[in-house]
Amino acid sequence: MYWENDDVGGQDDSNKIAELLEEQFAFSVEKFKIPVRSAKVKTRAAIMIFISEYDEEDDPGNKSLLIFHFAGHGQLQTSGHVSSICGSRRSTVTIPWLPLRSAMLDCSVDILIMLDCCQAAAGIRLGGEERTVEVIGAGGEHEIAWGWDDSFTNFDLGS
Repeated sequence: MYWENDDVGGQDDSNKIAELLEEQFAFSVEKFKIPVRSAKVKTRAAIMIFISEYDEEDDPGNKSLLIFHFAGHGQLQTSGHVSSICGSRRSTVTIPWLPLRSAMLDCSVDILIMLDCCQAAAGIRLGGEERTVEVIGAGGEHEIAWGWDDSFTNFDLGS
């Protein structure tokens, strides 16, 4: 996803990630240019349509990965710590991030959300948080992390 009034190369970034996913990993890719007019409604609707086409709620044996990529501007709203996205530095049109994230998570398949924007970490917090939370994990939920010479920390520190 990128904005039609993009001023940071979001369209180029979206094209690059799409090419990588299609050519190197054989993913099916759909791009969405966020319009300035009716941005909130049209973007949320596009996400819901995308999910309705690829969600495998009725086929639990088939597991897909839905990847959502946004390249553009991110900002913190003054009321709370919930981020929003916009197309240009001076844009008055923004979309609150939390409803988009909720729409993305409203499916039964695995999800990867990539935010290529400022304030991206705020996209994982819910409103009302008074702190910064950043997470680096050695394994996912229900996964075992390696230890000793093969540990995440050992590799991370270059030992």
